[in-house]
Amino acid sequence: TEPLLYASVPVTVGDRNVRDVSLVLRAGPHISGRVEFDGNTAPRPMASQLKAIPIALKPANGRVDQNIWPSVVAEDSQFTTPSTWPGRYLIRVNSPPVGWTFKSAMAGGRDVSETPVDLTSDVSDVVVTFTDHPSKIQGTVQGIDNLSGADAVVLMFPVDPLAWVDYGRNSRRIRSLTPTAAGALSAPTPPDGEYLFVAVPEGNADWLDWRNPAIMERLAAIADHVHIREGQATTVTLTMKRVPR
Repeated sequence: TEPLLYASVPVTVGDRNVRDVSLVLRAGPHISGRVEFDGNTAPRPMASQLKAIPIALKPANGRVDQNIWPSVVAEDSQFTTPSTWPGRYLIRVNSPPVGWTFKSAMAGGRDVSETPVDLTSDVSDVVVTFTDHPSKIQGTVQGIDNLSGADAVVLMFPVDPLAWVDYGRNSRRIRSLTPTAAGALSAPTPPDGEYLFVAVPEGNADWLDWRNPAIMERLAAIADHVHIREGQATTVTLTMKRVPR
């Protein structure tokens, strides 16, 4: 319950010792807001279930060496994360209540579950929304040569190259999808936006480090452009492709 205290001051180092540096400790910033439930099918979580929702801050750079405890949702649906080091963070919820799916974490008109927030001071009025009617991407993958659609892996990432960095871990916008034995594709719909989809041969070394922006650029040259909007059916038909060198 006690805030994290930190100090930061710029220091210029020349050819002499630096003396009498004064550090003033201050409380680390935190994020506060409320949770909402969009739906009328699944029962609204009870107080005990609300307390079990882990709303956590995750470093945008993907580092895992920062011990940041998740917040606890109160009975009135309000939450406040523990204070932490200033930096760029994402809000993530990995264990939503039964029957519900994490939808978004909106702050200032941005979804800060996928777009980092610069946490230099307290951020309030964040709305974390869950839905009981998540949509899905449906589609098929066609093979090439002697390979079938089942021999492919589908890579999905945003069109905007600026989104290829600082997306933390387990992003809903940047992920790989595995077709069924029949080449069918089904996956939860990512947040609204413009995406690139490309099916490549599974096990091909050319895409193993595909989250490297330099390789994403090569993949973008052969990928299909897909427009995703909430509430709209999304169907993709992909043909397996070779990654250009």
